[in-house]
Amino acid sequence: MQTPTNTTQETTPVRRPRLWPWFVVGFLLVFAGLLVFYTRLQMHHSGAYAVEYPLWRYYGSAIPRLFSVRNLGPATAADSYLLPTVALHLLFSAGGGCVALGLGWLVRRHRNR
Repeated sequence: MQTPTNTTQETTPVRRPRLWPWFVVGFLLVFAGLLVFYTRLQMHHSGAYAVEYPLWRYYGSAIPRLFSVRNLGPATAADSYLLPTVALHLLFSAGGGCVALGLGWLVRRHRNR
């Protein structure tokens, strides 16, 4: 009795749904939510008082101020908070993306049972 030496079965790899869309959706939801609902305190352009802005408006006023000529005074220190604010905004958005990624992993795991 001879056994065939060339017994290759063609198996198609099972394509699992990807998880990166879950991360992107979570990231964008947290990113947009922070832009709309999180407020930031900033000195008014005159330097006389502080104004509370939503994050999107804070970015809209603080970024042009980085590239403009300005006098030194109490209102100039507020521009130094822009980089940490952007870093925390991105960090919290990445955290939201990771939470959504974990949720997507759990959904995929539940469907495969």
